[in-house]
Amino acid sequence: QAVARIIDLEAPDAFHCPDFHAAMAVMYIERPLPVVLVLHNAEYQGSIATQHMGRTEARHFADVFNLPVKRIMRETFIEGKFCMLKPIVDYVQRYQGGYGVCAVSRNYALEASLKHTVLWGLPEVRGIENCMPEAERAGARRVFGDGCCETAKADAKMVIQEKYGLKKDPKARMFVFLGRWVKQKGVDYIADVAEWLLETYADAQLVMIGPVGDCYGSYCRAKLEGLKASGRFDKSLFVHAGFLEVPQELKLACDFCLMPSRDEPFGYVDIEFAWFGAAIVGSLRGGLGKLPGFYFQILNADSPVHMQNALKKSIRAAMACPPDVLATMSVSARASAFPVAHWQEELLNVYEDVTMNFYRRPDAIVLPGSPRDLDRGAQGGAQGGVARGDGTETLPERIEFLRQ
Repeated sequence: QAVARIIDLEAPDAFHCPDFHAAMAVMYIERPLPVVLVLHNAEYQGSIATQHMGRTEARHFADVFNLPVKRIMRETFIEGKFCMLKPIVDYVQRYQGGYGVCAVSRNYALEASLKHTVLWGLPEVRGIENCMPEAERAGARRVFGDGCCETAKADAKMVIQEKYGLKKDPKARMFVFLGRWVKQKGVDYIADVAEWLLETYADAQLVMIGPVGDCYGSYCRAKLEGLKASGRFDKSLFVHAGFLEVPQELKLACDFCLMPSRDEPFGYVDIEFAWFGAAIVGSLRGGLGKLPGFYFQILNADSPVHMQNALKKSIRAAMACPPDVLATMSVSARASAFPVAHWQEELLNVYEDVTMNFYRRPDAIVLPGSPRDLDRGAQGGAQGGVARGDGTETLPERIEFLRQ
């Protein structure tokens, strides 16, 4: 309601909505406007599916959201569940021909459009590759300095091994998971293969850091802390199930960043580690696979046997990789780039397409300088532009936002 009020007061040219959090604002706005919805994580839709929702539940939601019961049932219920993403999807279908829904990577856009029923009626879910500002690379430059990368990596590895109580071995191959311990990230599968990894490879070390976020994370914590308590892997396993400020040396010391995600919209952690020279060991899901690494295809994300075997196969490939090949992969990873300018250009293209679709719909109000006004002027109707000497038209002042 607050976002809708701001839209009505400020009258912006477009509403860029990230994920579901403010998606219901379109149910309150008084002045329809072009909308761009960018899905950063379509797994979370602000949905409640604890039971089949009916009129009784709709009355409760109506009180919470200050809306009529009929609107709640018609615009937010889908397949018996409450979904905050549905209103904005219906909105783009009504006002923009279904165009204007995007995701943060091309592969993830395809996966989301096939997986989530709320998106099935759309003509497209456009993929816009996320960017990574070059300022984030500054940390890697400070750690590397002007010295040899191999020397800097060995020094960083010694720092991390001493800090986390691991065996001091500059030639050890270090696997690191850094992030939320939730189902989406596949942490339960890391816990399932951890004992096999550390028993099979004497030179392997595993560092697991991050906050527990669901029952899958709790399972991972219980299993890994049990392994640690057994005393068999005191010098090869570090477990911290919570927030922890980590030094930059951790990314540099890391040989393999573990990302066996069930779903991964874009992935920033893999870029952060890659810019320090780490290879990725993970799944080919969503935005993953854009950096050098050892990946596996997921055929059934909910099959423990399949996921464990696939992850083990990638780990075997990583451990068998010769040092010179790993060094080449490291150079390529450090050189990777995700320019902000390219992301901005793609986003501006979406803004333009959405605005055109919005104002060219049959029931749109024809504003001076709008795309439909330009069309009408070109057909001999109202003036839409100003003729120039070369026979073309300049854009009128009222459409300056499209020029930008």
